[in-house]
Amino acid sequence: MARPLSKRLSVLLASAASGGVIAAVRDLGTRGFDVGVVSSHRLGAAAWSRHTTRVYSAPPESESHRFLKRLLAIGAVDPGRILLPTSDETAWIYTENAALLGRHFRLYQPSIAALRRILDKKLFSDAAISAGLAVLPSWDPRNLDEATALAPTLPYPILIKPRTHVHRLRNDKGVVVY
Repeated sequence: MARPLSKRLSVLLASAASGGVIAAVRDLGTRGFDVGVVSSHRLGAAAWSRHTTRVYSAPPESESHRFLKRLLAIGAVDPGRILLPTSDETAWIYTENAALLGRHFRLYQPSIAALRRILDKKLFSDAAISAGLAVLPSWDPRNLDEATALAPTLPYPILIKPRTHVHRLRNDKGVVVY
């Protein structure tokens, strides 16, 4: 890493159009961090914050190979930034490519298995139950036949959500079914 800890810490965040990222930029900027933002949207709010010190254009995170290539190019030119995930997709990309990204960035990423347990709702629920925590009831039919058999027994209305948002083409959060 080229940037020693004694200098101003520098952070790189993606997902500039996300509301949570603008909040993170403001918080980190007011705490004295140098905040860089990777944006695939021209009007991503975080890219326009007064707390953003540098904006990098990049393909959307959904194009993971192109996005990763752009991150590596940014890191090669300006090594030592702290790379923080800003979505399920960036957390997955950063974990899956931690060895490559670690050449240019400071990062901590859990193992793929740990991240899968966090991002997959069924695996997360199973982990919570095995830790002794109470969770809301959920069902995980594996095919249409199982869903059809299960449907008459469900306590409607229910919320249908994807098990994970990683590699989803649409960013739908779920739908209420009556």
